Amino acid sequence: MESNQKILDDTLHEIRKINNQIKGNINSLKKAIDGQYIEDDNADRFIHNTLKTIEGNATLLSIRMNAYDIMLNPASASKELDMPMVVFSKVEKVYKCLYPSRKEKNLEIILNGKSTSEYRLRNSIELAFFIIIENAIKYSPDGDEINITFEESVNELKVEFHSWGICPGDEEMTRLTERGYRSKNIVNKDDYEGSGLGLYLLKQICEANNVAYILKKKSELKVLSGVEYHPFIVTLTFSKE
Repeated sequence: MESNQKILDDTLHEIRKINNQIKGNINSLKKAIDGQYIEDDNADRFIHNTLKTIEGNATLLSIRMNAYDIMLNPASASKELDMPMVVFSKVEKVYKCLYPSRKEKNLEIILNGKSTSEYRLRNSIELAFFIIIENAIKYSPDGDEINITFEESVNELKVEFHSWGICPGDEEMTRLTERGYRSKNIVNKDDYEGSGLGLYLLKQICEANNVAYILKKKSELKVLSGVEYHPFIVTLTFSKE
């Protein structure tokens, strides 16, 4: 019960934060429309970008609420109806809704390759993409880049999410999808809040969608401001068979 209450508290905290962002963007939009435009030389561009941010935050609210449902009942992911989806479009939609987070850290997301093929998936797959990209943004050094690569054959699509991040120790890699588990390298830093549920949910969602997943850390190392970063790669494989 206590665990469910914490999940609810964390979810409400996130929803309030996103709602406040939407209200702030709406107020800025009103000022721009009324001619009280201050922040940019190009009012049309400002209005367009603000509308895109509002749209992204609205999508983010839906994803957060879906996450709450699945956190309370992971089996619910397998009860959804599957439908044809273009994976590339879903990934693109999710990373765009995280624009405010990556802008804050001056991060660039690069899409390599493309796929227009449809795969039968459930709506929960959006949450899987959200978990991966949000984690990459959260643990990447400021000013870095995140690469998402699409490699497709006749019946299969591999999507690789590659970023530099604060990574778990080698001995922790097999525990990352355990419910509530957080890497010691993250727990020992006060800058990163978390519940240890993200990669646990990723596992549940991938299994419900028959999507193979691999989490891998590479040995390359860079040190910035005394913090060690390694390449962290998440690979999802979608099959038509």
